Amino acid sequence: MIFYAHLHAAVQLIAGYDGGQPFAAYLKSFFKAHKKYGSTDRKHIAGLCYACWRIGRALPDLDIEERIKAGLFLSAEKKTALLEFLPPSWKEFLETHDFPDASTRIDHICHVYPEFLPASIFPCAEELSESINKELFICSHLRQPDLFIRIRPGYEAQVLSRLGEKQAPFDLIAPNAVRLPNGFPIDAIAAVDREIVVQDLSSQRTGELLRLIKDQLPVPAKIWDCCAGGGGKSILAHDLLNVVDITVTDIRKNSLARLEERFARAGIGKPHAFVMDLSRLEVNDFPSNNVSQSSAALGASVPGSAKNVVSSSQSPPGPDARAMRPQKNTIVPPEPSSFDLVIVDAPCSGSGTWSRTPEQLSFFKRREIERYADLQRRLVKATLPFIKKQGYLLYITCSVFRKENEEAARAFQSGYGLELLEMRMIEGYADKADTLFAALFRTSVTPA
Repeated sequence: MIFYAHLHAAVQLIAGYDGGQPFAAYLKSFFKAHKKYGSTDRKHIAGLCYACWRIGRALPDLDIEERIKAGLFLSAEKKTALLEFLPPSWKEFLETHDFPDASTRIDHICHVYPEFLPASIFPCAEELSESINKELFICSHLRQPDLFIRIRPGYEAQVLSRLGEKQAPFDLIAPNAVRLPNGFPIDAIAAVDREIVVQDLSSQRTGELLRLIKDQLPVPAKIWDCCAGGGGKSILAHDLLNVVDITVTDIRKNSLARLEERFARAGIGKPHAFVMDLSRLEVNDFPSNNVSQSSAALGASVPGSAKNVVSSSQSPPGPDARAMRPQKNTIVPPEPSSFDLVIVDAPCSGSGTWSRTPEQLSFFKRREIERYADLQRRLVKATLPFIKKQGYLLYITCSVFRKENEEAARAFQSGYGLELLEMRMIEGYADKADTLFAALFRTSVTPA
């Protein structure tokens, strides 16, 4: 009887969700308002919901309950209590075939539902970047990605020893990269940010482009992470380049506050951190907020001006971003050509991470691709006056759409006088990881 109650709750949640916020936040609010659900209940209900989201826009004519069952069959990788929701013959098929690969499960569903089209799982598939294996990438959304950690320099032996002592089910992928099951309590084994950083495998691999220029950068190198978010790329740059002078900016005050806390835990020391919205042709700081107090000379550390501006938001500015913004306080910018390296981990569609947020498969709108592409071009252009001559720009997206990736890189070359040194689609779909794009440029001509 409890299974039907869980299924009913999942159906109601899916029917009431409109895509206006991350589904994880929507779930959290629901469970907060309905405290009768215990931890096992919450786990089962969430699992049923995400099974439905994983089939994207496939089988649109089925009712929600049937779509949940189809998604659960297609995404099941091991025996769990959730299999009790499946028709007996489907459950028997999975167990008899020892939970076969995605193509075998898809073939079985196609026999049950001849109208099932795997290509319809992922929206805008015709917009994918050129090197992506479309079939493998789309099928990767049927499974939950793994948890990845990066062991920080000097802590490799201790962390690996503790993982072994605790008999943790880990896989050492590279000297510093470790795979763990999603949801593994890594904070009980290692000090997060000081000893290890929770960071997707593909995100870690963007550091390969930093290694290409390590010997060309001065010591200390001046770096601006202009869309810093939680600071993962800044910590990566610190660890790979050893001695750096980091400036971080973002539109969100809370993000930078968390970033400074992470830097403190990491033992890096405070960066030059400023709240900025450069896409709106302004530079904002919060003089009463601790985030802006990390530099003794506020005006000397802000890489922007009223004429040269960049968006450091994770999405184009909207009502929520404007509501966070205080009164404008324009700051005197530094001299042009201040930075040896600018990292633009750009606002993007996030389409390379949708296996972690599969509700996006159902709610993403095609028009967003063009909107992000336009923002990314403006963002990169505005950083260029602050890069030293023959300095570097590392452009990163977690998108799989070519307009945000290869086409953007070509536009930066032809329109902004940048020299492309390396361009990579970091394909994580075969590794149960995200898929990212990264391009490394050198400045040769500064645009007017």
